Amino acid sequence: FINRIDEFIIFEPLRSDEIRHIVKLRLGGVVKRLAERKMKLVMRDSAIDYLATKGFDPVFGARPVKRVIQRELETTLARALIRAEFAEGDTVLVT
Repeated sequence: FINRIDEFIIFEPLRSDEIRHIVKLRLGGVVKRLAERKMKLVMRDSAIDYLATKGFDPVFGARPVKRVIQRELETTLARALIRAEFAEGDTVLVT
């Protein structure tokens, strides 16, 4: 029973539209947190493409997406909120 292989599972590489979808799903958490502050987040397609490109790794797939969103978007937003660059009711546009 040791080292017995029962079946193989072959994973297909992720397509760019699938990576974009994963980015949009991950952005849901950011949208929720901003909604708690009565703010909206609007992401342009170019920003989603940027995060998808930066967050994809051929070896790790979409695993780096979460870290890229934290580093590229959440940290920048947090700093802007601390500096009071946005107020309640604002819409944050990311291009």
